[in-house]
Amino acid sequence: MKKLITLLLTIAMMVTFILPAAGATTDSSTKDFHDQKLEAGLKALEDEKKSEDSEDKKNSNEKIQLRNPIIKLIQLIFTQATKTTSVVATSRSVATTITSHAIKEALKDGITNIMIDTILDGVSASGGPFKVDKFDDALGDSRVFYDYGTKTVIILAKTDNTIITVYKDTSTDGAASRIKAGRWKFGYWMFE
Repeated sequence: MKKLITLLLTIAMMVTFILPAAGATTDSSTKDFHDQKLEAGLKALEDEKKSEDSEDKKNSNEKIQLRNPIIKLIQLIFTQATKTTSVVATSRSVATTITSHAIKEALKDGITNIMIDTILDGVSASGGPFKVDKFDDALGDSRVFYDYGTKTVIILAKTDNTIITVYKDTSTDGAASRIKAGRWKFGYWMFE
């Protein structure tokens, strides 16, 4: 049964996220990829906080048009996964809040909750000899985990353990250029 649900979830993710993105056009904006992801995450976090009270009313009135029954089944099973969720992450049991925007971005890039927990523990999710570094984002006023093995970026709020967004850094020199430019400064904070 678990294999069937996993297969259905994989197919639905491909249909929902990968196929529509294949025809998408690229934005000619001069903003850095990281800036775009950070802004989208912060905007989504702000929107979630504003609409927290009216969420239940809105959900009862809205019906999402679905393309096939598999997506409808998965939506039924995972309805709660699209809301901001408090979880206990890492092997040290650190309480973390993950926003719905971060969940959606992670699904788009194929990043699992196990990968996020592993990176937050300071271990590369690739399982190889790569390292995970912590940074302070000077412009974004946030904390950043960067996994060199999988090129996964996890952006946390500056003052609490809220995961604002998660994404794969697809640029060739993303982390290196941000460090060199002084945008990311090595962080000496403890994730706890």
